[in-house]
This record gives sequence, structure tokens and C-alpha cells, in this order.
Amino acid sequence: MVPVTLVPLLWNEMEPHLQRVVDKSPNEMSTATLNNELMSGECLASIVYEGTNIIATCVFQRIELDTGRPVLYVKALGGERIDEWLERMTKLGHLIASDMGCVELRLNGRPGWTRKLKDDGWEIAHTVLTCKVRK
Repeated sequence: MVPVTLVPLLWNEMEPHLQRVVDKSPNEMSTATLNNELMSGECLASIVYEGTNIIATCVFQRIELDTGRPVLYVKALGGERIDEWLERMTKLGHLIASDMGCVELRLNGRPGWTRKLKDDGWEIAHTVLTCKVRK
């Protein structure tokens, strides 16, 4: 986990991984917002590094659904060489979720995430459809 005090020191290495996630998200977030949420403690970051290089960044956020159900939301997850670290990152997510009193993990992602995570018990809960407003 990245303590809030280290976010400014590591941000330049974390941001490129998060920027790729932002670029593939339909205007749902920005790296500036993620940085603010990490700095305020609203979100937590975890990194994977090799030597002194960060190769992946994950941003977690505890949210409560309208029903009051607490979940740990994987808000952004991106990096290189995913097969080398994804299993460890999901285990970490389970530990954080349990520690925070959450009952499940959630992630919005592209179809490739379904293939990567299905063997670990992840399943599609719903599909988000978007349509640009026609004038």
C-alpha cells in the first residue's frame, strides 16, 4: 500500500499506468481526480514494482451501495505484465475488503478483465451501456 505521504513522491511513476485506464474509460475519471482522492485518503493505492520501477498501479475505494452494502471498488487498475501480479493484487484486494468490512469486490472494466478474473470467482454483475445524446 502507498501511504498518503508517499503519493506525491510516486505519482509521476503511478500516473502513466492510471492514464491508460482513464483513456479507456468513457469520461468517468481523470488522473487529477484520482490524485486528489489518493491525497485525501478517500482512495488507497497499491503498486507493483520491479527494482525501483513501478510496473502497475491499483486504486481501491470503499463504497456503500444504495442498499447499504459495503464493497471495495477497484476504481483503476493498470500496468505492464499483468499475468505476473494480478493474482497477488486480487488477494490484496480481498484482504483490504475484509479489513474494511466489505462483503465483495467490484470492478468496472473492459471484457478482457472477465477472462482474466473468472477463474478467481469474479463474474459479470451487470453491463454498462452508453449512448451519446443525439441533437
